[in-house]
Amino acid sequence: MNVYLLVYYVEDMEKTKDFLSKLGLSFVKEKHENGPVHFSTKLNNTVFEIYPSNENKRPTKARLGLELPPLNEVQQAFVRENSSKDILQLANGKKFAVIVDPNGNNIELVW
Repeated sequence: MNVYLLVYYVEDMEKTKDFLSKLGLSFVKEKHENGPVHFSTKLNNTVFEIYPSNENKRPTKARLGLELPPLNEVQQAFVRENSSKDILQLANGKKFAVIVDPNGNNIELVW
């Protein structure tokens, strides 16, 4: 079994896209037939999409976990600014932090 699609409904798509882009995610703007404009990126085999919330689709409340390539100094500063706790050094040599996105969702990061 494999997760092939994850849709994240948000109040402010641009703000959410810009926030996640600072971690190195690269989004493209899409529109399918009569559907709304949204942003999409590929995370390995999973398509991750940011859609606008509306009266039928409330903002998503989720906890995401992302394993990232090594972060540069600017990205690590961004993580420190958006984390309520210190960046942890894991036993396997990787780093771990939890940040809060513009929608109030926690995002676990490992790099």
